[in-house]
Amino acid sequence: MTLKRLRRLQPFSVFRLMRCARGGNGLPMQGMDQITSIKKIKGRFPKYEIYVNDQLACVVSEDLLVSERILPGRSVREDELRTWAMLGQRHEAMEKSLRWLGLRNYSKKELTVRLKQEKFTDETVDQVVSELEQKGYLNELEYAVQQVERRMKHQNKGRRWVVSELLEKGISRETID
Repeated sequence: MTLKRLRRLQPFSVFRLMRCARGGNGLPMQGMDQITSIKKIKGRFPKYEIYVNDQLACVVSEDLLVSERILPGRSVREDELRTWAMLGQRHEAMEKSLRWLGLRNYSKKELTVRLKQEKFTDETVDQVVSELEQKGYLNELEYAVQQVERRMKHQNKGRRWVVSELLEKGISRETID
């Protein structure tokens, strides 16, 4: 292909890409909102505020920003925004949970209560806790063994006291026995 022909095709290709990103005729789609800006939030883990029609719509992680190709000027539907907000919240809950689990073990009940205190939705909390259990990061048997050793050996607590504490923290009777 000659350079001359490539130059002639290039504007068409760019125009075609613009039509795909927009409504098909180069104009924003009817009934759809447009991303007006994206602002980075300072912090250890990069997060971004997505503004639609100059109003804050949701906060997403850098991974989601890249994977979903979220760019200013992009037309976006209401259901996409809801999905992004839910995924952003889920990602944040997972980050916090992993950070907490890196410091010490938690029971399923303890982690659920702590996530709910952080104002995450019940659906998000359930998804994160089940995913952590599937991946093996949240193991109630290991937690119970660790608590028994710590309380009985190092703090000289009795068997009854340890059992009642484990029951209080949501460990099942079968796991304790």
